[in-house]
Parts: sequence; structure tokens; C-alpha cells
Amino acid sequence: MGLTNTIKEVATRWSNRAEASLDDAPAQSVLRRRAAQSGAHARPDLTGVLGGGKYSVEAPIGTGATGIIYSAWHTHLQRRVALKVLRPQYAKDPAMGERLLHEARMASLVENEHVIEILDCGRFESGQPYLVMEQLEGRRLSDLLDDFGTLDLRTAIDIAVQLAEGLCGTHQAGVVHGDVKPDNILLCRRPTTEHYVKIIDYGVASPMEERQTSARARVVCGTPSYMSPEQAMGASLDGRSDLYSFGIVLYEMLSGTTPIHGRHPGELLGRQRSIPPVPLRSRERCGHIPPRVEAIVHRCLEKDRERRYPNATDLLRELQFVQRRLSEGAVSIPPTRPSAGYGPVRAVPLPKLVPLMTAAPANDMGGPVNSLPLPSLPLAEVEDRRSKPSTWPAPSRPRAAAGAMITRQGRRPRSPHLMSVVIATTLLGVVMGYAGASLYGWVGSDAAVHHVAE
Repeated sequence: MGLTNTIKEVATRWSNRAEASLDDAPAQSVLRRRAAQSGAHARPDLTGVLGGGKYSVEAPIGTGATGIIYSAWHTHLQRRVALKVLRPQYAKDPAMGERLLHEARMASLVENEHVIEILDCGRFESGQPYLVMEQLEGRRLSDLLDDFGTLDLRTAIDIAVQLAEGLCGTHQAGVVHGDVKPDNILLCRRPTTEHYVKIIDYGVASPMEERQTSARARVVCGTPSYMSPEQAMGASLDGRSDLYSFGIVLYEMLSGTTPIHGRHPGELLGRQRSIPPVPLRSRERCGHIPPRVEAIVHRCLEKDRERRYPNATDLLRELQFVQRRLSEGAVSIPPTRPSAGYGPVRAVPLPKLVPLMTAAPANDMGGPVNSLPLPSLPLAEVEDRRSKPSTWPAPSRPRAAAGAMITRQGRRPRSPHLMSVVIATTLLGVVMGYAGASLYGWVGSDAAVHHVAE
């Protein structure tokens, strides 16, 4: 009964999204834009100097489900910041105010370059809570996916590596994010890249110890499309729950859709617990994805968290290996569509491994049978082992079967006994010829002496 009531509660919260299917990315984009437009008429007028003269608030620069973000000038630090406050309909709700301050406390525990930096939090003179963050320029990953559908492999892996680094810092600080999704991944502009990852919105995050012991662990919080099975059941969470959500995000970047769909939140939560995801490489335009990348995604999406990566560090190590191989041009990836403004993927084929010799076992007549090719290694193993020459020696020369010989391009092998006879006969002829010549020279000399004596 408890689980049923929890699912009904989540379904009620999501009832305003029932008009669109959860597997329809354009519909989700429309709903987000409608929410932003509806919030435009309910923005509180915060322009002016607030916080005891500490903040000079300017125009709004973004909106969320429950909050509005303003650009502000920190008069003490002399820097531009982002100020987040609640929407008017939530501003007087004590629970929502506490959640905003909770978000500030959880994010401030994490010190990582890929996590949003929290500078301050508190309440204005009116009692309205606020939090102050670093102001960033960029766009959400969800907006990028709405515009382009999918990302090329190299861009998706670059984003995934940075996201995994941010999750490493989050989990090392003892925090579970609890809502990893494209809406909470900000891609910022930097001199070297246009997709520098910042993880935002720690509103449902909690310390891991609290997730294990607190009664809050029985409350389902998050986004059903990106929830782990244990999160959908209201069970205790650890960092592996975020890795499941990470797998969904990487799956969506590569395929353009989430792996699990449902007609309503209740059905979606049930499928997250029991239905396996559609294999990534079977999706349209995903056949070119290397099997190793697919294996990484599906290990993150294991229903049993004991079968996922034990921590974000191990996941990061796998992704960094793939990233290195892609940067070296060691994997040939044909582009599926124009890349999302980050340049085309460079396809560089791998050199083929051609066997130099073949082993030809003999038949009953002593002649060779058709040549058998040397066994070849799978591409994934070749790539892995090429990167570790010290632990992967060159294969030894194959041994021929009993009675077989190493032959060249189809030439009939010569009998070793016949070759020995030919060599011995040749040597014997040379020796006999030398002996005959010596004997002839001695007889000739003796005759010449006898003739002179006469």
C-alpha cells in the first residue's frame, strides 16, 4: 500500500504533463517552454538593492519549475552573480523555502570544477529565501538535444567524461544528487570548448548517510524518466543510483531518446524497476557505436545496482579510455548527422591485420590441404592491447600440424628427403671433380718429365 500511495503521489505531481507522451522529445520541449512562458507573468519584482545592500538585482535570466534566476551584482565582492528565488506561488510555503536552502547546503559541500559554485544563501528582509550562485553563460543539455536530437559520438563522450568527473566530486563529498538529467546539466562556453559541463540543481540531493537511515528515503523524489529502480521504489540510495541516471543521459545523447518509456508516471516507474532497456546499437542511427561504448551504457543501466559500476571513479576510467582512443583516431565512426555545432567527426580507419604465413596440414597423399588463416583478434581486444604494448607481446609464430610445412603463396612444398639427396649429390660431384682434376694434373706432369728424359 505504501508503494502504491507513493506512485499515486508522484503521478499527481506530474498530472500537468499528461497531455504529452514521455517518449516524445519535442512534446517535452513544448512543455518546458510553456512553463517558462507561464512563469513570465508571475515573476516577482526584485529589481533594486536587496540583502542589506549586498546585492543589486537586475533582470531575470532563467526560470525553473519552482524558481526564478536573476542576474545580480555583488556589491561587496564586486562580481556578477546569479540569484535564485522561489516563484510567488511557492514563496510563502515553508517546505519549499527549506528545500531551496537545502539545495544551497548540499551543493556547497561539493568542491568540483564541474559542479555549480554556491556563494551565499539566506533570507531577504521580507523573509523570502534565496541562494546565490556563480553566473554562467551557456545552455542546458536538454535544449541542445531538443534542437539536434542526437550528438556525435566524440561530443557525447566529452560531455559524459565531464559529467562523470562532477559525479565523482559529488559522491566523494558524501552527497547523492538524485536528479541527474539533461535539464540539470549546463553546457558553458570556455576558450577551449563550448560544452564545459556544470551540474546544477541539488534540490533533491541528500547525504548518503541520510539516504541510508532517514525516513526521507521512503519518499520518491526526482524525475521518473531518469530514476533508478531503487529510487522508483523509494529505497535507500547511494552513488550507484546517480550512475543509473547517468546511463540514461548518455543513452539519450547517442540515440535521441530515453531507454524506458511509459504513458504516465506510474507506468514509467514500474518499467524502470522491471523492463530492460532496448539495446543501444539496435536503435536507429546507432549501429556505428562501438560495442565498448554500448557495454558502458548498459552496465550503468543494470537493474541490480550490485552489477553496475561500484563507483563513479571506475566509470570515469572507462570513459577516459574511450575518449583517448577517439582523440587518437583509433576508432572509425561515420557521422549520422551534422554535429551539434561542434564540428564533424573525423573518421580514421584502423589498419587491417594481415597474417604473414598460414599453416597447411598435410593430407593422406603427403600434399598440402587448403591453407587455414591465422586466428584474428576482435577489434575491441586489438584496441585494448595496442594501448598496452608492455602487457601484450607480439603473438608467437604458429606451429604447423603433424606432417605439415610452412608454405608460401600456394607453392607446392618440396620433400625434405629429396632436398637432402640433391645437396649430397652436388657436394659429392664437386669433391669427385676436384679429385679427378688433381689426378689428371699429376699424371700429365709425370709424362712430361719422361718425354724430356728420352
